[in-house]
Amino acid sequence: MQEEQTQQPTVSPTPPDTNWAYNDESIEGLDQPTQKISSVNWTASEFIEYEKTNSWFLALAVGAVALVLISFLLTRDIVTVVVIAVTAILFGVLAARKPRTMQYGVDDHGISIGRNLHPYHEFKSFSVTEEGALHSVILLPAKRFLPTITIYFEPKDEEKILDTISTFLPFQEHQPNIIDRLMERIRF
Repeated sequence: MQEEQTQQPTVSPTPPDTNWAYNDESIEGLDQPTQKISSVNWTASEFIEYEKTNSWFLALAVGAVALVLISFLLTRDIVTVVVIAVTAILFGVLAARKPRTMQYGVDDHGISIGRNLHPYHEFKSFSVTEEGALHSVILLPAKRFLPTITIYFEPKDEEKILDTISTFLPFQEHQPNIIDRLMERIRF
């Protein structure tokens, strides 16, 4: 009888594949674009300042006094009257506040406002509005009770800024609510 020879398969060592790498960054960044996004930095006012004359503040005071009187006559509640008065005073203080010049930036890590970095996961979408000569991006927060963030920029920077933000966040048409329309009407 002839002996059967069983051949063992030969395994030749293969060089490691150098086209991929396995590390924590590649796992975390699976939902992120693979290309490096360029950084865009600019300086702008933190909000648009509307000139408020003495007559504006006088109208605020008259309106607050009228609201306090009506509230007191209807409810006879001192707490409500105090809350309305304090709210009117705070409203006047905020109206007199001057905007600061802020440093802004967008890159693949998030949106920088001053010294604060806001990663893109903090927002669910963005929209664009135009107020006079300035354009702005409104960032809608992912969490329900957080305020929206508005960042202003010059029209010449719009394309670079929007290209970067739209890589990470979806665009959503901005529908101003009643508070937005009221603030615009009273030039707050």
